[in-house]
Amino acid sequence: MREHGTEGFTDDAVGGFGEDYAAQVAHGGESDEPGVPGHSEHAQNASSEEDTALELAVQKSIGRAHIDAAELTVHVHGSVVRLRGTVRHLYEKAELEARARAVSGINSLISEVSVIADAKGP
Repeated sequence: MREHGTEGFTDDAVGGFGEDYAAQVAHGGESDEPGVPGHSEHAQNASSEEDTALELAVQKSIGRAHIDAAELTVHVHGSVVRLRGTVRHLYEKAELEARARAVSGINSLISEVSVIADAKGP
């Protein structure tokens, strides 16, 4: 599958996420957050499918920003999105966070995005 990255089209990394889509799917539910007890396997699978769909929607939204984010990862659990990675400027971090929050179905954001440069604009 060809995806639009920061440097045109690519078969590899998707817009700065550091790994191709197949690898992201293979890692699937990597999280330090515990599962929700008392849910049936079917409910957990449905939730996992919803989480995966939301992750993809957030990744697409963030990818459209064309921000060079080092090893940016997106993880969704329920309606909570967690962003991890590094950007060059504070305005880039704000853009990533705003795009993640704007995705329908996301109710909360945990941002672990670091800024390596000062807060000055472009």
